[in-house]
Amino acid sequence: MAGKKTFLCYAAEDEHQVPALAAALDAWDVSFHRLDPTEQPAEALRAETVNEIRDCEVYVRVCTSATRGSPQVVLADEIFLKLLETDRRFGNREKRKLVNLIFDSGYELNEQEKATLYIETARKARALWFEQLAVPLGVATLQQRISRRALVGTGIGASLAVAFGGSLAALLIAQQRQQQESQFIIPDTNHVSGQLGWTIPLGDFAKAPVEEATNLVYENGALYAIALDRNRLGVFLLSPNKQIALQLPLDLSPIRTNLALFDTAYLRGGMLFVTYEENKQPHNTVFDLGTGSLAYHLDTGNIGVPVVVGKNFYTVNVSQAGESFVSAFRLQDGSLVWQRPISLDPTLYNSLDSVDLVSVSRGLVYVSTFDHSVSCFDASTGNRRWQFHLNGQATAPIVSGGSVYFAVWDGSIYSLDAATGRQRWKASIGETLSTGEPFWNSTPTIDGSTMYIVSMDGYLHAVDVGSGALYWRSVLGSEKTNDGPFDLDYPPVVYRNVVVVVSAAPGYLFAYDVRDGSFRWRYIPLGIEPHPYQPLLYNGLVLFGLDDGKVYSLNP
Repeated sequence: MAGKKTFLCYAAEDEHQVPALAAALDAWDVSFHRLDPTEQPAEALRAETVNEIRDCEVYVRVCTSATRGSPQVVLADEIFLKLLETDRRFGNREKRKLVNLIFDSGYELNEQEKATLYIETARKARALWFEQLAVPLGVATLQQRISRRALVGTGIGASLAVAFGGSLAALLIAQQRQQQESQFIIPDTNHVSGQLGWTIPLGDFAKAPVEEATNLVYENGALYAIALDRNRLGVFLLSPNKQIALQLPLDLSPIRTNLALFDTAYLRGGMLFVTYEENKQPHNTVFDLGTGSLAYHLDTGNIGVPVVVGKNFYTVNVSQAGESFVSAFRLQDGSLVWQRPISLDPTLYNSLDSVDLVSVSRGLVYVSTFDHSVSCFDASTGNRRWQFHLNGQATAPIVSGGSVYFAVWDGSIYSLDAATGRQRWKASIGETLSTGEPFWNSTPTIDGSTMYIVSMDGYLHAVDVGSGALYWRSVLGSEKTNDGPFDLDYPPVVYRNVVVVVSAAPGYLFAYDVRDGSFRWRYIPLGIEPHPYQPLLYNGLVLFGLDDGKVYSLNP
């Protein structure tokens, strides 16, 4: 293993900060252990944890408002500080290092903490403080070419040099000399990235325009495409290696009439959820993809996008009488498990089948409602756990690392504790547009410790999930090529150092570097007013369907 043996210490409330740190340590091939405070008794740490602390060379301490109030953190700190004191008495000052990672800008260092190495992460790009953290972990080398801006421009270079002595000072000087005459430049990869790969036609759908959607789904190791217009519906199993599409059998005779018009189709949990309209009334049916036959009708007026977890699926729905609910149904037969009344926008009732407002994680159901709130329900019983009130409609909640994130139409973004609903932070990024349209209209994407979200005025934003600090903001295309307004209904997709945004109208795909938001490439599909749909990342390629009944791949 490379680097030094490391121990991660954090409070239970800060568990959401750990995945990004763990991913970095894994990437650096650093051996590490973590505190896991929820698994530790409050009065004494487990023996194996104590041994892991004694064995570590670098003790990384996550510092937030919850740190000093955690009994497990206090116990772990006492053990490590005693080890440091013993090392000092025996002249082994370099044996172990304490690193304080400060995630809250309001966290005040005490005198003891000021005497150790500390790295401020608030309002810094993740890449910057990762590079700073790499130094005490013993994985920062000349070959890594740590940027001068990361080590010196932020003010950390001097404190690191004092903390680690001459070897690090020599490293800093060498790095500065290497970069004196050049800036850190992101390689131009336009000759590779943004280039069209394979194209797969979807049978007869490729012979006539698809009026509704061509959606892609990756489920249980298989890649599917769903082609839909008002009178046709087809499900295809894709084989990218052979560049063919096999249409699966689907018996639509139970719902096919001269008056039936298809609205939406979603593949979830091996079941195909189909909403169609007849005599201006919505109907919901579910097909078993394995047999291609009708499984059941749903006894409800209209439903939103279903979320399948285990034996149930969860969705917002409207009854035949016009009442709105968040509900749980059995996936096998469509029987109602529970439902709870919520508030929905009446203008959405007829288009609810395309509305994504629900997320499910760790036995909890999160839903954005039109009464300007986000609520949390127990997935088993439907009992409400908490409700958080807002100043506007929110996007679908996203749950990651113990926190729930969502954007509000007024231009703000929130992070709440997923279990309690307690606010972690609020960031005001924009405001409702002068046209009256919401500032945000799509769900955010979270990759590691960064959130990516597009605003309706034609910008992509990168936000730190730990603090809400804005890393960067980039106009779609460039100031000269921003041909807005854009139809930005889909969340971005991220592959390595590239984040890709799809605009349905005009039909563009944009790509940016995750490190600084610099423009990478733009792809404009051929055709008259092409309409790309929700993108999907598959085997290092960005896939998307068009209204020409074909599936396309791009090298990101």
